[in-house]
Order: sequence, then C-alpha cells, then structure tokens
Amino acid sequence: MRYNLPGGHPLIGRSAPDLKFEDGTRLGALLNDGSALLVNLNGNNELQTISKPWVGRVKYVSSQPEDNLGLSAFFVRPDGFVAWATDGEPNAVEVMEVITRWLGKPSA
Repeated sequence: MRYNLPGGHPLIGRSAPDLKFEDGTRLGALLNDGSALLVNLNGNNELQTISKPWVGRVKYVSSQPEDNLGLSAFFVRPDGFVAWATDGEPNAVEVMEVITRWLGKPSA
C-alpha cells in the first residue's frame, strides 16, 4: 500500500521499514505508543533541535541501524507511514514543514 504524499523520495507514502538498530531495538517497537518519529541515521544534531518544539508529539531517534537502506533521515507519521525522507543532508525547512503538516504548529 502506498499513499500519494508530496515529496520526491521513493519511501514517502510507504510503510516505514522495520529497521533493526545497533542496540537491538526495532523501529516498529518505537511506533507502538502512537507517536510520530523523526529518525536520524547520520548523526546530524540539527534534527534533534528541530524536533524539540513538538516534544510529546514526536519522538526523536538517533541511532545506527544494521542497514540504513541508503537513508540519512526520515519522518514517520503515527500510523507508521513515511511522510518525509532523505538520502542526503536534511533540509531544516522541509523537516519543519512536514512535522507541522502532520502534527500541527509547534508548542510555544
């Protein structure tokens, strides 16, 4: 199944891959509480800063998976579908726009 969502990455609109991280945690287990995820696979600290105004609505995950599938970062909606993904350096404006689109305006 694939949703027709805006964005150019082929993973957008598809179910999030159930990546296995270096500590043994699986991405699917991180979704079981209904939170959205901002997943950082390249250690870019800017993504953590971007996610802070949405604390309680999005979980920030920074870890190395066994196989990153060529991804550097992606955003997963609470329903488990990818709404944004990149193979390169994340664009801060894009990330904020997609989080706002799916989770509403950031907290003050």
